[in-house]
Amino acid sequence: MKDVAIIGAGPVGLCLARALAGAGLSVALIDRIDRPRLAEPRPDGREIAMTQASCDLLADIGVWQRIPQHEVAPLTHAKVFNGQSSFAMDFDSGNDRPLGFMVPNHLIRRAAFEEAERMDGIDWHFSALESITSDPGAARLALEDGTRLSARLAVAADSRFSESRRQMGIAARMRDNGRSMLVCRVRHQRAHDQSAWEWFDHGQTLALLPLHEHLSSAVVTLPSQQMSELTALPPEALSQALTHRYGRRLGAMTLEGETHVYPLVSAYAERFVAERFALVGDAAVGMHPVTAHGLTLAPRVSTAWPAG
Repeated sequence: MKDVAIIGAGPVGLCLARALAGAGLSVALIDRIDRPRLAEPRPDGREIAMTQASCDLLADIGVWQRIPQHEVAPLTHAKVFNGQSSFAMDFDSGNDRPLGFMVPNHLIRRAAFEEAERMDGIDWHFSALESITSDPGAARLALEDGTRLSARLAVAADSRFSESRRQMGIAARMRDNGRSMLVCRVRHQRAHDQSAWEWFDHGQTLALLPLHEHLSSAVVTLPSQQMSELTALPPEALSQALTHRYGRRLGAMTLEGETHVYPLVSAYAERFVAERFALVGDAAVGMHPVTAHGLTLAPRVSTAWPAG
């Protein structure tokens, strides 16, 4: 019997597995994705705003050190705009340290996998979950490849659409926000000041996340029909459309690389625990990305478990 079986090898599941194994616990880590794809995740367009506290926690478990530092961009301020006003609420750290750092999501995933893979206390299972039950003695899991596992505790880290949460009878309030989110990298004429923008405009929500001096991650949230029209544009026309949407505040924008579109669905589990079972990450609370809290908060819970 394992101490903990973790369902889902995303960033949260990987960090939790690494932290628990580092505390001397035996861990089974389960994911339907095979080892090569977990080891080398493809870029998905998402740039994650990590707070200083979350970066420190990732450093404590060896993950932060594995992220190429030339891919990490400091986040000095955060600015919130309303409509067409040029005024903004400005947030900073209150000291000489940045608010946090921008890190590509796929590099966090890769670093977390590398660090978890080196731990002796983790058994990997590259198979989908077939069923999960629990009783006072253990959580019991059956995988599609025929493997049977038991653990003192099972942990769901398998997304806001968690199958293990559903099988364990935990309901979740799901909200389809009726919007889709486009993420892509853009180059712009004028340099930014390493500030993250959140822009609540009429009919759209925008963000601009600083990467390098003339490079940012653009995030555009629109109703799905408008998003389809936007993404149907060829690259040059899309660049012009993004320049217009951002009010030319950093001059002309040019699309760099691929675009990625994600439907926006929020989730909130009605409870976070059951018998020999617990939820973490998006399986517990899947927030709207405009809050920037998903991966920022999850490691603070996950890596604190061994000390709790």
